[in-house]
Amino acid sequence: MADRLKNQIITKQICYGNVGVILGKHQGEFTHRWSLFVRSPTQEDMSKYLSKVIFELHPTFADHMREFTEPPYEVVELGWGEFDLQIHLHFKNEYERPVTFNHRLKLFPPQGVEESPKRPIISETCEELIFVNPRQPFADLLCGDTSAPPARDYTFQSKFPPHNDQEEYTNLVNSIHYVDSETERIIKMIEEQRGSIDELRREIANLEEEKKKRRRKGP
Repeated sequence: MADRLKNQIITKQICYGNVGVILGKHQGEFTHRWSLFVRSPTQEDMSKYLSKVIFELHPTFADHMREFTEPPYEVVELGWGEFDLQIHLHFKNEYERPVTFNHRLKLFPPQGVEESPKRPIISETCEELIFVNPRQPFADLLCGDTSAPPARDYTFQSKFPPHNDQEEYTNLVNSIHYVDSETERIIKMIEEQRGSIDELRREIANLEEEKKKRRRKGP
């Protein structure tokens, strides 16, 4: 058994989500065509370190556990409604626990926006997989050559949004600053409310003391 590395952190970027397109002509009860996917925003071959990806669809689907051992990791179906699902990532190392992501299949635009086959609905989340002190063989897989292209493109690959590391870093920094400022504002508000509460307590105590004095004096 290989030992774990020490003081080593390896990260991998991953995106998951769905693309939904309204059909120009309904096919029976179906109104949309959709693709559910797991992909690399940097176009690397994730099969180098993923042993399989399992899409756990709504149990009303036939064969609702869809398993893929190589890219493209994608389920393409016809449907008519949105639903919650899970995506399970398994790694090429028995000591790394599988990772599960929750996702809600999105098919419809925001209220007030007209649907069109030319404007697909894209619902995507990007995450960073973090491997802390992995064992040496798996670390070699993570850090090895992952440039091999998949056997075929994803169904809606041309619709995938581009990803810019600098832009995402800037958005993250801005989010942190926003959270910090909101935290400071809430703390200040609590302190102000606390001061008002203390003042009310003092006034109540003074009234109670005045009431006792009146009782002692009598009518």
